[in-house]
Amino acid sequence: MAMHTPPAPFTASDRDTPRLSLPLEEALLLICARRELTEPLLKEAHALAQEVDWDRVVELSLAHRVAPIVFASMKRHLSAVIPDRCLDRLKQHVIASTHGNLALLSELLRTARELTAGKIRFAVFKGLVINQSVYQDLAIRQCGDIDILVDQDNFTRAR
Repeated sequence: MAMHTPPAPFTASDRDTPRLSLPLEEALLLICARRELTEPLLKEAHALAQEVDWDRVVELSLAHRVAPIVFASMKRHLSAVIPDRCLDRLKQHVIASTHGNLALLSELLRTARELTAGKIRFAVFKGLVINQSVYQDLAIRQCGDIDILVDQDNFTRAR
C-alpha cells in the first residue's frame, strides 16, 4: 500500500491537511470527511485521487461511518475521477443511511410527544441533533440511535 506524506511547508490556513505518513486512501478520506475543502486541500485531494485504490476508499468510509459526508464531498469535488461503481456504492449507502435517519427521526418525534404528554422534561443530544444544528443536513452523518436525557426522578416513568 502506497504511503503519502504531504509536501512542506504549510500555511496556517491549511493546517487541517493530514500530515502523518498515511496510506493514500486514508489521507484522501481525511480530506473528504469535511463539508468544505480549502484550495490546498482540494489540490491535495485531486493529486491523491490519481493514485488511490477507490474500492479501499469506499470500504474505509463505510467502516468509519463517514460515507455520507465523504460522498457529498467527493460528488462535489471529485466526481470526474471517482469510478462510477464507487460513487454509486456510496450513493446507495447514503440513501439507506438517510432512510435509517428518517426512521430514527420518526421514533424521536413519537417519543418526544409521549414524554411531553406525560409532562416529562427531556433533552435530545448527539446524533440527529448534531446533523441538524451543526450541518443543517439530516443525512450528512449516519446515526445509529437516539440519545435522550431525562431527570433521574422521571426515569422510571419515561421508560
